[in-house]
Amino acid sequence: MNKNDSTVHLSNIINPLKKTITLPPLTRDKFEHLVNVSVSSSDCCVVAVKFYGSRVSLCRLGDSEWTRVDVPCPSFHSSTVIYSERDERFYLNNCNPDYTGPTDFTPPSNPGLLTPVCGYKRFPFTNFLEEMPEHENETCLSRFKIQQQLVQSSSGQSFIVCWFVERFTDKGEAAPWGDTSYDNNKEGLCKKTHKIMVFRQDEEQGLGPHTDDIGDLCIFLGDNEAFVSLPRTTLVLT
Repeated sequence: MNKNDSTVHLSNIINPLKKTITLPPLTRDKFEHLVNVSVSSSDCCVVAVKFYGSRVSLCRLGDSEWTRVDVPCPSFHSSTVIYSERDERFYLNNCNPDYTGPTDFTPPSNPGLLTPVCGYKRFPFTNFLEEMPEHENETCLSRFKIQQQLVQSSSGQSFIVCWFVERFTDKGEAAPWGDTSYDNNKEGLCKKTHKIMVFRQDEEQGLGPHTDDIGDLCIFLGDNEAFVSLPRTTLVLT
């Protein structure tokens, strides 16, 4: 995003010789914290931009402005957005397990929205505990930041990847995420991956069991959009 005029620019980092595409100016969220960007791979290419907060912005290539989709539930405010080729819609994947409200965020005033935006049902926290060793109880897990990311393969298989991240001081002391006494010294903290767990999802209910076998797939995780590719059975952090 250009800081001067707020236009958004897309480029192919794999093939930098391809033309850079310029999209209209995008109104910044009041928090000005971008969560991630996802692009649909359908014939009608649509870009979704998710800031931290209650808004997802969509733009089809060639449009003169962005379409705003309001997300009513705070449980989705810190969620990332991902495009599902299988379902042909964008998903937000950080729903509170106790959330019972609507998951279709398509505005009633705009039923012909470019691409539907929906909430993906989060894997219940209690299921994590059932898969954990006995010494890693709920109290112990409070020191982790657990990031949940939805990924789907080209064949339509979907997984929730749970990324357990710890914080440490420069002296090697644990700094629990919920401890606000470290908030003024964030630059002196380092992050470390504790473990990664993969849950195979049910297509209908959005739930599924923990698995150690993801087949002949490679899952790439990062602070932007996670994705799945072939041909190696490996879990990689980017």
